Amino acid sequence: KFVEIFTSNLDEFYMVRVGSLLDMEEVEPETKENKGLMTPREQLEKIFATTAKLYPKREELFFKLNELLKDYGICHYQVDDLEDEQEEFVEAYFTEQVLPLLSPQIIDSHHPFPHLDNKRVYVAALLKYNRVPTLGIISLPDKLGRVIRLPGKKLEYVLLEDVIAHYVERVFSTYAIIDRAAFTITRNADIDVDDLVDVDREGGLDLDEYLENMKRAIKMRRNLAPLRLELQTSGDSLITPYLTKRLNISPEQVFVTTAPVVLNYVYGLEDSFNEEQKKALCYKPFTPVTAEEKFGDVSMMELVNKQEILLKYPYDDFGILLKLVKEAANSDDVTSIKLTVYRIGRGHVKLMNYLIMAAESGKDVTVLLEIKARFDEENNMAWVESLRQAGCKILYGFERYKVHAKVCLI
Repeated sequence: KFVEIFTSNLDEFYMVRVGSLLDMEEVEPETKENKGLMTPREQLEKIFATTAKLYPKREELFFKLNELLKDYGICHYQVDDLEDEQEEFVEAYFTEQVLPLLSPQIIDSHHPFPHLDNKRVYVAALLKYNRVPTLGIISLPDKLGRVIRLPGKKLEYVLLEDVIAHYVERVFSTYAIIDRAAFTITRNADIDVDDLVDVDREGGLDLDEYLENMKRAIKMRRNLAPLRLELQTSGDSLITPYLTKRLNISPEQVFVTTAPVVLNYVYGLEDSFNEEQKKALCYKPFTPVTAEEKFGDVSMMELVNKQEILLKYPYDDFGILLKLVKEAANSDDVTSIKLTVYRIGRGHVKLMNYLIMAAESGKDVTVLLEIKARFDEENNMAWVESLRQAGCKILYGFERYKVHAKVCLI
């Protein structure tokens, strides 16, 4: 998980910070920041050079941890390392489950370079037909998980991209295979909805107009320029110059590793752990203190009216606040509920439902929903319609500001 968190943090750093520097280089190339007094280009060169030093450390730690996990019966293999029975299973799985779902694309004068999604894993193959090299790209099917578990009592597995790369001859059967590699690209995500509109105009924007501009910003983000290419391969790849030319990025923005380029699959491995593995490798499950344990069987509204209460998350259960809001939603003494929301995670679904319930029962409910919570914009926007239909008043935040405070007034 540590290696995955490092990887995803670096991803976001590139999407936001490197993206902003590349944008700045286009419009203000000589501007120097106020700490190191470096221009955008000087900062980028330092970043790329430092990043290149981090990949070998990440790779070394990843494989060291893989070896340590084998002692606990958790084994990540390459297809070439499998025993005969395991390889037969993987080949049959590829033939029956994977191959029918693949949509390979050939890149040539008749087939344009496809749109590549940010941080999605692809498999590329350098092909040769009639002595002419060309590029083939395969996206991983959405319906299949990346972890392919092998038969047996141990938690032994291979990754989908490694399997596709191993059997890529079966995908491009009429071509000779020169080289192959899994890869992913990182796109610039430095776009702000406030940059798309005149936020200072007289009368401001209404919510519908702001939502439309946010949808446009998210759509634009999906199509912003690539700014990093990561390849999973050993040594220099013959595929690299073909991809960098198509993606219009420089060699310093290319990083090669033998470890997987996207590591978010590690979180799902825990679901397959036995009790012994969970005990040895996972944090002991933590149970927060509930309202009943902390205060007994009392009304939270009555308690708050009598005294101030200090809650300490995550040691105190979030359900304590939920109980208060639920009571407020059902109380005849409550006339209004006002609340700020930054990210609507799984723990906030009940909170949203209580607010909807309060509004439907005739209470004045106002929700300041910060739509500009980076990378959670779509999730937050999905709740807008449900809240509005229930009669909630929605504020979307303030121009030039991002509301991060958690405030509730009953």
